[in-house]
Amino acid sequence: MCGIRTDVGKHICLSLGADAQYMHDTRQFTLVPDEGTNGWLLEPNTAAKNQTVLNGKAVASIIKLNDGDVIGVGNEVKKIVKLPLTVRLGEDARGQKSELPVFDGWRDNPSQATIFLQQAEKFLSCGQPDRAGECIQQAISADWNGSNPSTRPYYAMRAAIRAAQGSSVEQQALVKYNDAFQAARRGAYSESRQLYIEAIQLDASFLWSANNLAWLEATCRDEAGRNGPEAVKYAQMACTASQWHCWSFIDTLAAAYAECGDFANAIMCVERAIQLAPPDDQPTLRAAAAGYRDNQPFRET
Repeated sequence: MCGIRTDVGKHICLSLGADAQYMHDTRQFTLVPDEGTNGWLLEPNTAAKNQTVLNGKAVASIIKLNDGDVIGVGNEVKKIVKLPLTVRLGEDARGQKSELPVFDGWRDNPSQATIFLQQAEKFLSCGQPDRAGECIQQAISADWNGSNPSTRPYYAMRAAIRAAQGSSVEQQALVKYNDAFQAARRGAYSESRQLYIEAIQLDASFLWSANNLAWLEATCRDEAGRNGPEAVKYAQMACTASQWHCWSFIDTLAAAYAECGDFANAIMCVERAIQLAPPDDQPTLRAAAAGYRDNQPFRET
């Protein structure tokens, strides 16, 4: 299932514009899957600086969400509602309410991420690694899909920051990740799997290791290299930690579900990935979705 508790706070809302400043806490509220109805519940953080507001009313306890509800942050008495997020539950291929929470308006913001990256570089050069660490995490959160080490240097900068703080495991994890990637390219799938696992053990918060391992185990052309249940586990790990904002991670989870024969969840996930992906990447995702509708898992060629 895709329904996993998801904390929503300041880091993952950076891409939603200036109103994100009103979400001061790392956890403003939590989205909780309602297993009984296949829907979602809203659990507010009552200790947050600003109130969690649902349809204009402050929320003081856990409450069920409905399609079209508007969640915001602000103050009910003062009639202030900032960062309004419209809940779109949608339906999956089985006609049931989707298990993926979808908020209108969220998109990667590479430009904002670049600003945070530059700030991180500045703080690191000034001998303030703690401040630099805060900035680089904000950069990653604003541009999850662009955080792929082959695309942007966010995680390389993060490793440099952690090195300045006395930790070397982040850099070691990057080396393991690169070695695993190269092993997979030359067909050494067992070696690649082991290296990805070692990278995860070193630095579980470097999510591309979990994502790539899941992709390998879901789509490997060699049957011996595939492991559907384990692929789902690692893909869910990446999706949850990225707050379901990285379409590549969600696409990987779709492939993992397909490898397990769960094509309904595969379709639901790839459709969510299409919602988040830029136009140039959507045709590939739609082709994968067509395959899942024909009960065909995705295979690397």
